[in-house]
Amino acid sequence: MKFVDVSLFVGLSQYIASIGEKIGIPCNASFSGEEDVVSLILWYKGDGKVPLYSIDARNMALLEAKHITTESRLYLNVSLSPPVLFINAIELSDSGEYRCRIDYTNDRTHNSIVTLQVVVPPKDIIITDVEGQRLEGVIGPFDEGTDFTLICQSHGERIVSSNNAFIFHEQNTQKSPIFRR
Repeated sequence: MKFVDVSLFVGLSQYIASIGEKIGIPCNASFSGEEDVVSLILWYKGDGKVPLYSIDARNMALLEAKHITTESRLYLNVSLSPPVLFINAIELSDSGEYRCRIDYTNDRTHNSIVTLQVVVPPKDIIITDVEGQRLEGVIGPFDEGTDFTLICQSHGERIVSSNNAFIFHEQNTQKSPIFRR
């Protein structure tokens, strides 16, 4: 994690989206002074020095400030609390770390880091046994203690893993996540 001199990093979150979807990623930067006013909101991607989205409210109300973006697919909704950056038509290149920076009139600068993982849904999922026989529907039954191997093939560049499904290896002592969408 990278720290900026007098900034405070609030929250570290991860979001997952599929190609073509729309996603909203919040700017979870909070501040201590209730009377304080937001003067500037900047969103950066990766180590970028130029913000991909900015709202400068130093001389006006936040809701009246001009939105400046590098891409038409982006929109920052400041009427939500916390503010949310919406990305339309997700692309694989949208994967990465995003940093939201909020400057306040009196409080110090706050930063929030969000990681976006873009996945490609698998295509043509095929489950076979070790002989290459295609399997469909319910597989089994198997006698208790019987060893069996299932082979899952799919096409897609990045597939998200599920935390609630596992493949068990060697006497159920080791498990690997099943990748699915």
